Amino acid sequence: MREKEIVALCELALLQLPPERQKRLAQGIEEMVEYFQILTEFQPEDDGVEQQQPSASPLREDIPSQPFSTEALVANAPAERRNFFLVPNVL
Repeated sequence: MREKEIVALCELALLQLPPERQKRLAQGIEEMVEYFQILTEFQPEDDGVEQQQPSASPLREDIPSQPFSTEALVANAPAERRNFFLVPNVL
């Protein structure tokens, strides 16, 4: 990256870096860009590993049903007031 681009990037990120740190930042960014270029060139079929096929979902189907009544739910609560669960204070 050019020095001008690094200075603009530092301004956008609200960074105040001395020149030697700006050079290190530029080198790091260039290394990342090179690595991403390698990744974009990677072809999965070239590695000898077969692609996995999506498997069937182990989850059950979402079948609509009647909701529980409020009375049935609060009947299982250890404590209840006006159809709300009472729980101990945590803080």
